[in-house]
Amino acid sequence: MSSKGSANRLSPTKGSETNMLASGFKRTERISWTPFLRDYISNSYAEHPDLYTDDFRILDELRNDCIYLESSQKGLNRLIKYYGQLVFISSKFPIDVSQIFFSLLFFK
Repeated sequence: MSSKGSANRLSPTKGSETNMLASGFKRTERISWTPFLRDYISNSYAEHPDLYTDDFRILDELRNDCIYLESSQKGLNRLIKYYGQLVFISSKFPIDVSQIFFSLLFFK
């Protein structure tokens, strides 16, 4: 058999199938982190939640940007930044509180 013949067997042909599973994008609702975080901080820490107003605003903006994300490098970078903030938050709050936040936000 020639090398040309074996290359033809490996290349996809018209009407061939793939082993990839197609799935749609996950959707979520627009909500704010601010009331949940403010309540937890005011009840659990010796700090006033107003100290974190800018941080709450930035986190809410990141989340809202990710809801209507465009399929581009800019959108991916925004999603990575939001994910990084979620990881950081999960390190600052008890795990059960993080699970409550995530269940409220993503599993409605």
